[in-house]
Amino acid sequence: GLREGLLMQKEEDLLTRGERLTIMCVGESGTGKSSLISSIFTVPVGASKPSRTRNICETVLSLQSDGVPLTVTFIDTPGYGDDID
Repeated sequence: GLREGLLMQKEEDLLTRGERLTIMCVGESGTGKSSLISSIFTVPVGASKPSRTRNICETVLSLQSDGVPLTVTFIDTPGYGDDID
């Protein structure tokens, strides 16, 4: 039926074009935003050694998930509210 046809089209589209995901972490300095993403995706994000993020940094990871290409863009931000007294 129609539903099965649409599901097949979506599956074919996923297998050829893949899926895109963007994640932006916001929080205070030292709370482990970069470490969290590095742990989830088992890929180093940000500096090679723990340091304070000074600028907004964008990292793009290309992965495969069950045969589907997955592009993950991670946006790492400096500590939110660090300059507020």
